[in-house]
Amino acid sequence: MLEFDFTVFNNLLQTVPAAIPYCEKPQHSDYLQTEVFDRLSRGESIDLSKLDMDAFDLFHASPGWSDRHYESMARGWQKGFNKMLKLIPASAREKRAFF
Repeated sequence: MLEFDFTVFNNLLQTVPAAIPYCEKPQHSDYLQTEVFDRLSRGESIDLSKLDMDAFDLFHASPGWSDRHYESMARGWQKGFNKMLKLIPASAREKRAFF
């Protein structure tokens, strides 16, 4: 018969790694500001092939709402998964217990 061992459960809870964020928080890039946005505000055209792609990262080019979007999407997936689990009927095993 399976038994619930609280000490093993507690030790496993304490070894859980920190959550990995879906995306990095958007940050300001001085390079993009001077080479793209300032030039666009002056009405100049920009040749994207001449941009130094190593001078900035994806989180520099992400909109400010992107981190909240991923968080709300994850909550939506969790709610949908919980709803799906609620609809699954329980099945009893012979002489076995989870807790």
